[in-house]
Amino acid sequence: MPNNFRRAEKAGSWYPASRDELTDLIDTFLKYSSSQVDLSLIEKLPCQAAITPHAGLAFSGECATRAYYAMKQKHPNPKTIIIFGAVHSHCTSSAGIWSSGEWDTPLGSIDIDSELAERVINNSCAQEDFTSHLTDNAIELQTPLIKYFFPESMILPISTPPTTDSASIGSIIAEITSDNPENYLAVGSSDLTHYGAAYGFSPAGNNLEGIEWARENDKRLITLIEELQTSMIIPEVLSRHNACGSGAITALTSFASSRNILKGYTLEHILSHDIMPSNPPELSVGYASIIF
Repeated sequence: MPNNFRRAEKAGSWYPASRDELTDLIDTFLKYSSSQVDLSLIEKLPCQAAITPHAGLAFSGECATRAYYAMKQKHPNPKTIIIFGAVHSHCTSSAGIWSSGEWDTPLGSIDIDSELAERVINNSCAQEDFTSHLTDNAIELQTPLIKYFFPESMILPISTPPTTDSASIGSIIAEITSDNPENYLAVGSSDLTHYGAAYGFSPAGNNLEGIEWARENDKRLITLIEELQTSMIIPEVLSRHNACGSGAITALTSFASSRNILKGYTLEHILSHDIMPSNPPELSVGYASIIF
């Protein structure tokens, strides 16, 4: 086993640990999601970056699949996919890069783009940091989908807390990769409003009216994301609690803006309550697949 080998910690719980079961699940997602994506629209878009959710695949996998499917249409074999991830399980004050080695998935391991990692560390405030990635789900939940759609690509995992440096990380990476942008795609991994008593956030009550409030709360942030209002994302989330990864979203929208992309397009916005309603109806998490 190589040094800096990250195990697939959530395999067997958040997604299948069996190669065949995982492949079958993503096949099922793709069969449906590909029929829902407007290819005539995708043809007109750069498809160089995306916001994707990171819940268990049974909840958010189909939504996330739409973004990867869209990127695959325009960029079938990128060299590296940069993943800006929300930070849940480890307090970190700066962006943390898993700078070498491999990440495991049930579909096979994925190499880290150590050359790009070194360039980013040398030219930004991001630091080499393995600890912040060890148990967090935000980036790991992207890796089975990346291995499925882009089996030859490398990744660059970046835990991205919501700080004043979040935007600069995205723009610096866009500049570093500008010599061959087609080779480098980026993903920002975040879920949206976590609503209900279990999350300590239910300003509109623990009922269906509250869940619809959460849906509209998501839409406020989605509009800012689509319009690439990078500077407004962290303040919006601090005020409205409508994402768990505002740093990751900020870095991703800054990356897209720095590539002269003017707008994002939402391929799907759905709530966990739509997929598996809680009884009583009081809990929900929002997911969005947004392509740039």
